[in-house]
Amino acid sequence: NTNPVRFDKVIYADRFMFENKVISSILRIKARDYQKRIRALESALEKYRSFGIPKMNIQNVLQHSLQFIKSQNESIPLEQDPEHLDLKLYHPLQIGDLKFSIEKIGNTIEVLSSYEKKVNEEIKEMEEQLLDYQKKLDSNYNEMRSYPYQLQSILVHAGQADSGHYYSYIFDFEQGKWRKYNDTHILEETEENVFSNSIGEGGSSASAYCLIYVAKPKEVNLRPEGILVRQFSLSESKLAKEKTESPGRKGLKDLYNMLLPPVIRKEVEEDNEKLDQEIADFRAGNIVKKVQQIYIERHELLWQLRDQKPLE
Repeated sequence: NTNPVRFDKVIYADRFMFENKVISSILRIKARDYQKRIRALESALEKYRSFGIPKMNIQNVLQHSLQFIKSQNESIPLEQDPEHLDLKLYHPLQIGDLKFSIEKIGNTIEVLSSYEKKVNEEIKEMEEQLLDYQKKLDSNYNEMRSYPYQLQSILVHAGQADSGHYYSYIFDFEQGKWRKYNDTHILEETEENVFSNSIGEGGSSASAYCLIYVAKPKEVNLRPEGILVRQFSLSESKLAKEKTESPGRKGLKDLYNMLLPPVIRKEVEEDNEKLDQEIADFRAGNIVKKVQQIYIERHELLWQLRDQKPLE
């Protein structure tokens, strides 16, 4: 499939948040149902239009058939080169003199017109259903927009699967500008060109292969040096309290631990405790194996000494 894969400037992470676990699960089920219906409609439309024959279009066939039948009653003068008057040249809009009655031709036109009308109606109905479900799928998560992430970098490959060139586009949040980083060359680029070039429009072989999104500026602090730093609203008293707890993994001395929801934090602590136990068991097992190895080596040495003849 060579169709371009388009991507959004802003995406939302709400559906992946633990707090939205239940509603996200419900919406994913709806999304899968929409996708199944879309695939069914697309498949039906493709088969309908092609009449089961690749590269064929039933609408065009009926339209041209009507034009063909109607044209047989028209008188079209045929131009012929005087030098080739001896040749019998025919025109597709005047196929011989078959002497069909006007009534029979009229009936044929009526039948073809009826089929053309019905075919167009049924295709339009399926197209409208397809458009409706595509809109439903696109808007499925519209109510979940509390965690926006903005496109910050686009990594692009230009060329074929076995060769090519790599470059990137990076958005400067402070200046509101896109720049193209191509080896040692750095140039400003319009947003229109960035998105167009990243999906290979205009016959280009370029294609984005990695997209990087970051929390939108309202959720980050943009320092003058351009470093993105998350702002956490933690009071000094809470931080100090957490630092006084027992050391090690059980004590929540890590700033990020304090930001985890209690349920997830408990799961992380339990996993860490299991890891600690596995490490301890592994070390203990290694010690036992080492002792066993030393015992075997000493035992073999004693047997060797026993078998040796005493010195005279």
